Amino acid sequence: MYAGRIEGIGPRYCPSIEDKVVRFADKDRHQVFLEPEGLDSPSVYVNGVSTSLPAEVQEAFVHTIPGLERARFLRHGYAVEYDFVHPAQLDWTLKVRRTEGLWLAGQINGTSGYEEAAAQGIVAGINAARAVRGESSFALDRSEAYIGVLIDDLVRSDPREPYRMFTSRAEHRLLLREDNADRRLAPRGWELGLITAEQIELVRAKEQRISVAAARLRATYHEGRALSTWLKRPEMDLEALRALHPVARELALEEDEVAGLEVDLKYEGYLERQRTEVERLKEQEELKLPSDFPFETVEGLRSEAREKLLKLRPPTLGAAGRIAGVNPTDLALLLVHLERARRAELQR
Repeated sequence: MYAGRIEGIGPRYCPSIEDKVVRFADKDRHQVFLEPEGLDSPSVYVNGVSTSLPAEVQEAFVHTIPGLERARFLRHGYAVEYDFVHPAQLDWTLKVRRTEGLWLAGQINGTSGYEEAAAQGIVAGINAARAVRGESSFALDRSEAYIGVLIDDLVRSDPREPYRMFTSRAEHRLLLREDNADRRLAPRGWELGLITAEQIELVRAKEQRISVAAARLRATYHEGRALSTWLKRPEMDLEALRALHPVARELALEEDEVAGLEVDLKYEGYLERQRTEVERLKEQEELKLPSDFPFETVEGLRSEAREKLLKLRPPTLGAAGRIAGVNPTDLALLLVHLERARRAELQR
């Protein structure tokens, strides 16, 4: 792989041992982790020596590791070379734009990782099933879930390496927390028929308890300040607040509900600011671009922007603005074109 006989791009975060030896020639040590492959399995995975060297070379260098002098190989290491369908050919439901009845998910879309594959799989599967039933398509917004960020990034990207999902890719990550995942997404699951009536009622009851608790803390004062304001102090949590005032002691909340309440109140100013930003951006998001929008006729549009827009065909002005190579001036020109088209339609 390092010599260049394999030209494909492998997993970015799993470089081979031969690659590490060359890139980090100044280091005199390297950690190797021995990972049992199962509770009842005698197999051990040697993590840290990913390699595509010849089998006899692999055995020779593994036998130099203290404790592995007599290790027996069940499978030798091998190189991974990716091939994929360019994700710009997909829409936001993961359907292939030009082919009816075909949805793609996972590594074939240019991604790497189990969670990334599972996230795409559930969206593609939902949409395939809904299409068979003649129902409307389903997509998650960037502000709703990391799945929404992942798919939005994919279908408007021009990948040079396998895509991994990082929290830093989400501009609204204050809203996309693990403590509120059920409260955010259970209603969508209920709409789709993916969770039971009992499950949605549990989530609704949890939401209700947190909302009632927050309202009581906002309405109750101690030394001239609302208890919710006291909770915003860095050193203060609900347990400390219970020692401060009897109303806080009356709140009957589960452990995960306490965490949700504390985050909702401690950071409510930041959360509200982010929700306002989401609403503002949605005004742009909701400006639809027809599937046959004539990007090639928009005067003043830069060549790079025109090329990307024709290739990716974003469904909204907001989506167009997130395409690399499309700048605010290009968006302004698209907005002018949309407004002219709207006026012409009204005059007719």
